[in-house]
Amino acid sequence: MEKTETFAALLGRAALDVWGDMPWDIQEALFETAMKGRAAEREELARLLH
Repeated sequence: MEKTETFAALLGRAALDVWGDMPWDIQEALFETAMKGRAAEREELARLLH
């Protein structure tokens, strides 16, 4: 795994760990950024986060 992918995975896990503590606007921005071009996975990620 490239360093960039490793760091992205680490940041993703950290975001999941603190998701409930983040302000709603930050949650929305992260979610929308993550879902760009991934409409089929949108509902699944939404369920995971809630």
